[in-house]
Amino acid sequence: MLPKANDLRQKTAVARERGWLRQDLPQILDLMNCLSVEYDPDSDWQPDNAMQMRWLKRTFNDPWHYFHVLRVKREIVAIAGLARSRVSGIDGHLHSVYTKPLFRGLGFGRRVTQGVIEQARRLGMSSLEMPQTTNPLARAMYLRMGFEVYEYNFEPHMFLALKS
Repeated sequence: MLPKANDLRQKTAVARERGWLRQDLPQILDLMNCLSVEYDPDSDWQPDNAMQMRWLKRTFNDPWHYFHVLRVKREIVAIAGLARSRVSGIDGHLHSVYTKPLFRGLGFGRRVTQGVIEQARRLGMSSLEMPQTTNPLARAMYLRMGFEVYEYNFEPHMFLALKS
């Protein structure tokens, strides 16, 4: 009898987490593209991988840009990004939170988001923002983590005050 896929997933999902390394850039780019396609499957958008890779390489040494990654064996299975916020009065912007479908439901999204929050605190940030997700499970996770919904430029966003 073959083991169930879920049993295999949970046995192999011993993830190691850390910040990004230069050799992670191709895998991060792939996951960012998966996120874009999953977020808007009806779009005819085609990624410009060369342009996106140049951006990732350019931001790699900028302390205000950061990716927290979760890796199972050598494969990155979850990411979350941090950048400066463009919203006045808010320091950081949480972006590109994505977990590969096979690894969802194991708390990986929460772990990479928490990794970004910890990095924001190390940088001395006092707050984070992000556009509100349309994914109800992700939205519930962010609310449980302390994010609050607010409106910015007539669009729903989420906000987290970082306590020292």
